Amino acid sequence: MHLAVNILTPEVRRVPGLLAIQSDLSYALPRLKDYGYDSLELITTDPLSIDREELERTISEHGFSLVAINTGRVRGELGLSLTSPDDFVRINSIMRTKEIIDFASIWAIPVNIGILRGTIKEGGGETTTREKLISALSVLSKYAERKNVDLMIETVARPMMDFLNTLDEAENLINSVGSPALHLMYDFSQMELEEEDMYKAMEMHMSNARHLHFADTERKVPGKGKIDWRRVMSVLSDKKYQYDASIEVLPVPDEMKAAEDCARYLLPLLSAYGLK
Repeated sequence: MHLAVNILTPEVRRVPGLLAIQSDLSYALPRLKDYGYDSLELITTDPLSIDREELERTISEHGFSLVAINTGRVRGELGLSLTSPDDFVRINSIMRTKEIIDFASIWAIPVNIGILRGTIKEGGGETTTREKLISALSVLSKYAERKNVDLMIETVARPMMDFLNTLDEAENLINSVGSPALHLMYDFSQMELEEEDMYKAMEMHMSNARHLHFADTERKVPGKGKIDWRRVMSVLSDKKYQYDASIEVLPVPDEMKAAEDCARYLLPLLSAYGLK
C-alpha cells in the first residue's frame, strides 16, 4: 500500500482549512518525502489548465507517484453537481468529470465521486436525485471503462450529504449502475459517524474498495481520536487489501505538521500489519 497526501493542483483556489497540502509542490514534496510519503492524491478542478509535463517532471524528480484524483473542489469551488436540477449545470458536471477521467487515464489511477454527486435537497427529491445520479454514473462509468479508469463512490456523512451515507447504500447504487468501473472508497472519519459497526462494514464491502482516506474522528490525525486503528489495519490485512490510501485530516497546527504526525503514526502501523 502506498500512503499518499492530498495536494492541490495549481489552478485550485487556496482556502484556509482545506484537507490538503496547499503549499507549492517545490516546497512541499521534499518535506513530505522526508516524512516517509511516496505518493500523492491530486485535487483538481480544471485538468485542461494544468501543465502536465511540468507536473509529471516535478513529481518524478522528487520520487513520487500518483494514486488517485479527488473531485471535491469541483463542487466546492465551481458549484457543479451530477444531480443538479439545472440541466446546464448537470451536463457541465458530466463534461468536467470526463475531463478528469481523461487526466486520470494518463496514470491509470482512480477518480473519487463524493460531494460532486450533489444532494437530495438540491436535486428535487430522493427518487429524482437517485435517478439523475444513476443516469450520470452510467454515462461516466462507460466512459471510464474505455479509459481504463476506476470511479469510486465515497460515502459522506450527514449533514454534509443527505444520501449515500453508508457503504450498504453506496454498494446498492453501484449494483444499480452495473459497471465494472464503479467501486467504493472508504473515508474512516465519515464512516465512524454513519456506520452502525464500522469494522463490520469494512469487512462486508472490502472486496469492492479501491482507495482509502485515513482520518480519525473529527478529521483529527489518526491516533488522536476514537477510531481503533489497529483493528482497521487488522481488517485490511485479513482481507488482503491491495490498493492505496491517502491522509485527509485537518491542517492542525498546520498542513505540514499534520502530514508529519500522520506519517509518524501510520507508517509503522502499516508495516506492522504487512500493508506497507
